Parts: sequence; C-alpha cells; structure tokens
Amino acid sequence: MDKEEFLNSIKKSISDEKIKDKWTLKFKARDIKYLIVKNENEMVHLFDAIDSMASNFNEKERKLLKTRIISTSQIQEDF
Repeated sequence: MDKEEFLNSIKKSISDEKIKDKWTLKFKARDIKYLIVKNENEMVHLFDAIDSMASNFNEKERKLLKTRIISTSQIQEDF
C-alpha cells in the first residue's frame, strides 16, 4: 500500500459520520503504548498520517504518538 492509499483509507474511515459516531474509540495519545507497523516505509506513512490529525491531537500529543511507532522488523532485530 502506498502513502496516498494509506492516508486515503484513514481519511475515509474518519470522515464517515455514521461510523464515526457509532464505532470511533475515544482515547488520548497517552493511552497508546505502541503503534506497530510492518516496516520503515509504513512508519514514514504513519508519521504523515499523525501529522494530518491536527484536529484530533495537539502538537505535543502528535510528537508523543510518533515516539510510540515501532516496526516488526525492528522488533525481530532487537528482541
């Protein structure tokens, strides 16, 4: 999945009001311990997606979320 497809899928799921009202989880950035992606390429896409969430999280929270991103390849190599 390329960057545009990834961002569009996130935006589409967020923009559907019926889904948003019924199924959206309410959480704060500090509630998230890990954001696990497959590889570094997906990591970069997730950085961009988090940056695009200014209406959901303030700058400090977005920075915090970025520190929680780890890839499965990092996990396999480091642990």
